[in-house]
Amino acid sequence: MYKQTITIIEDDALIAKIVSAYLQKEGYEVDIFHSAEDAWEKLRYKQQSLLLCDVNLPGETGFQFAEKYRKQYPEALIIFLTGNSTLEEKLTGFQLGADDYITKPFIVEELIARVKAQLRKDRMKHLTASEDEFIIGDLKIDFKKKAVYKKGVKVELFTKEKKLLFFLAANYGRVYNADRLLELIWGFDTESDLKTIVVHISNLRKKLEDDPKTPKYLKTVRGFGYKLFYDESESH
Repeated sequence: MYKQTITIIEDDALIAKIVSAYLQKEGYEVDIFHSAEDAWEKLRYKQQSLLLCDVNLPGETGFQFAEKYRKQYPEALIIFLTGNSTLEEKLTGFQLGADDYITKPFIVEELIARVKAQLRKDRMKHLTASEDEFIIGDLKIDFKKKAVYKKGVKVELFTKEKKLLFFLAANYGRVYNADRLLELIWGFDTESDLKTIVVHISNLRKKLEDDPKTPKYLKTVRGFGYKLFYDESESH
């Protein structure tokens, strides 16, 4: 199963260890480096899902590291950690393209929530129907080939099942009620009713979910509708 990798660049070994433990509990892979130089040796040719980077590192600073890492990977996600909360330092961080800025001491649960928020925003930003493919958990949706794979095996879907799934994938994380889905997928002139959506969602779950009664991907948001969303922590 695909796991997102979070890299922690932090010279305080205890902080790095604690944050790493929480992230791993949430289902992320974690790499730890205690200096910018060590991190650059490993990361210069490999983009990570997100960087948690201390500003005041020994030797090269977090700002200096982030500046050259951004040149290599312009869309990289970077959250700065710092014990200095001055406005000037924060502005410097954001000018370097920081996605967020967290001041020490921090509550680890809040940091994890911010990590999740950045990754969620990044996924939603990139998930458009023009993208060739996207992967969540053990599912791969190939927009270009109009194909769906589970654990590498192609899943056979009927036309409307595929249209419904592709629409929810292209609007990842957004909730749509049955009326709206019926209108968008089946059209204004359809003779189908709301039960059609329920049946198609049920059929998709049978084909895509390990346990259709406890779906990991096709979520029901009670009172609102349906969405495609995957939370790695739920698989643990």
